[in-house]
Amino acid sequence: MRRFLSALWAKLSNRPLALCDSGDVDGITSAALFLRKYSNGVVVLAAPSEVNRSWWIKRLFWTFVADLPCPGKALIS
Repeated sequence: MRRFLSALWAKLSNRPLALCDSGDVDGITSAALFLRKYSNGVVVLAAPSEVNRSWWIKRLFWTFVADLPCPGKALIS
């Protein structure tokens, strides 16, 4: 629920939004690089299995998706 609210807050405040893998170093590093580039951005960490089964992840338009299956709406994947 907290991740959903963070993502919703990012969209409502027009901040860049990233979706990255929480289970390995590549995902965490991608999240860190995203925040270095977009200091006002919001990162949501998730597992690959969550991307496929979570309705809200598929509904949002993501600025950046790294090390995960693309949820369908992403500027950079």
